[in-house]
Amino acid sequence: MDNTCDWRPDVRVEIFHGRGDKDVDFGHAAYCADQLRRNGAAHRLTDVGDHDHNESVRQALPRIVRFFDESAKTG
Repeated sequence: MDNTCDWRPDVRVEIFHGRGDKDVDFGHAAYCADQLRRNGAAHRLTDVGDHDHNESVRQALPRIVRFFDESAKTG
């Protein structure tokens, strides 16, 4: 719990987390999303499922690529 997300980016932010991740608590992602919301940032917190830390990354990676592809198209 820090100030990493305590700012307002000029672009939409997508935060991915797996509810089964025991290495990084979901509270960190929720805290980050809350900081962004309080600063008026466009963001979305996406749960990739009940997966451990490594599988959460594998689940999130294709979504991250899609997010950047869509962002590049809307420019």
